[in-house]
Amino acid sequence: MASCRSDVDISAISRVLSDVVNEQRRQRSSATQSTMSVVPKSEPRSTIVHVARSSGLGWPTGASAVARALRDTRVKAAEAFPAGMISDPVFDMLLEAFIAEEEGQRRSISQLAQAAGVPGTTTLRWLSRMEAEGLVQREADPFDARRVFIRLSESARTKMGEVIAQSPLKPV
Repeated sequence: MASCRSDVDISAISRVLSDVVNEQRRQRSSATQSTMSVVPKSEPRSTIVHVARSSGLGWPTGASAVARALRDTRVKAAEAFPAGMISDPVFDMLLEAFIAEEEGQRRSISQLAQAAGVPGTTTLRWLSRMEAEGLVQREADPFDARRVFIRLSESARTKMGEVIAQSPLKPV
């Protein structure tokens, strides 16, 4: 077996890569600690502080910040009332897909199930109906044949944008 000698300093490359990774972690850490305020248009004095979260691929836009506030409000309402009283898995999935697309991300079927708080079978049933209605499209993961991503159709994306724009919440 022939050995290959190289003049490349592997330890120097390792140090540079380590520095880059540490800098990215520091930037992500400081970015996730930032906040965006969302206030009702009718009540400018009452401020709902909405913590903007980022998974590193995109940053919340004005529309996604409002969508996140709507989603978080629904989650809080569902926690406050008896089980099953506040539930709409379709709207929750549409909101989650909208947020992801606004932030340059994608959501898998299991991520949508988790966001909607429903079992996978319920998610699949609703996604089939949403697909038949032309609201969503399935997109295979090129790296993992077991995973499928869900994208909003152009018409659903436009409609969600209109719904969010009419929200009494606005980013500040």
